[in-house]
Amino acid sequence: MKISKFPWVVQKEILRSMQLIELILLSFCSRKLRDFVENMMKWKSSKFELIVYHCWSSDNTGIAITYKEGEFFLRIRVKSRIGDRIPIQMNFMGMDVQCCMPTESEECTLYCDEGKGEAILQTVHNFLLSFIGLKTEYELITHCNYIPRLTNIRSSQQCILDYKTAASQLSSFLSYSPFPEFLCLFATRGSNLENVPGLAETQVLNYWIDGSKGDEFLANFKGRELHVYKGELSDSTVIQFLNDWISNYGYQKLNVVRMTVDEECELHPEVIMSQCSFKQFHSMDTFPIYRRTQRLRILPLVLNSCDFSSQFYIVRKSDGYVASVKVESKSLTFTAWNMNEKQFLEKHANKMLQ
Repeated sequence: MKISKFPWVVQKEILRSMQLIELILLSFCSRKLRDFVENMMKWKSSKFELIVYHCWSSDNTGIAITYKEGEFFLRIRVKSRIGDRIPIQMNFMGMDVQCCMPTESEECTLYCDEGKGEAILQTVHNFLLSFIGLKTEYELITHCNYIPRLTNIRSSQQCILDYKTAASQLSSFLSYSPFPEFLCLFATRGSNLENVPGLAETQVLNYWIDGSKGDEFLANFKGRELHVYKGELSDSTVIQFLNDWISNYGYQKLNVVRMTVDEECELHPEVIMSQCSFKQFHSMDTFPIYRRTQRLRILPLVLNSCDFSSQFYIVRKSDGYVASVKVESKSLTFTAWNMNEKQFLEKHANKMLQ
């Protein structure tokens, strides 16, 4: 009996029990069935909140609906990795490819010629965009020197080991998926990613590279959160940043800066504080505590609860808003409170910021 002949309630229950790859394969059976499944997906798609691409090379990608590594519904692999499985030639999302159907122990796998994996991944991604829609979050994790060029990637974690190609790889990716919400970068010293077009527009940027040019990141950043680990940072850059924020010369969206300084650099708190209009609480006071949850990386998914307090704060001239600041020889921490000084002091006095 045809699915479309069942009552609507029964149809929904049938689709609810099906996995995403089963729905995709079902849609290939006929144009009419494809239209039927796509209409049903408007209801079903809310179940698929996340699509994650795991890339180990241009010819080895796993696609999942979870952060758990290894739980893929689809793989793209080079033909030399077929092994004992028996593929069939089929039209998959408009591509003529060799495909192994899913089993209880193995995911559906598409096999490609060497160097053709990215084209297949782009086709799969574009199909999912039309099949599921943009309400689903699409995230990318790379474990190699290759970043696939995909559109509508909001969050990604990139591990780029070849410093010679790192800048071109990242620049190409950001031209396809500009203004990311979250980007975690791991790269080697000398990658020179600081001036990659569009990187400064990332909303939440975690940058894990020894000896990176932290001065350039801080000077150019336009997002909400900047986290740089072991970067080069000078007193003059910190002074310029703090005075620009006080004078409202940029950084309007900035909420958090957390930077640790490379071993070869050192900040001088007394010099910085003498050049900026710091205010402070009495040393015997209990200082306000800024609490937040920080997303450090995608895989493994790390959410870190952070409490920050400082005796010192600065006030923005244009609206009186407050930011707490702590400068130490090997770190800079800045947190904007999203409230003016009067509100800040009243809440602190009433122990509402403890």
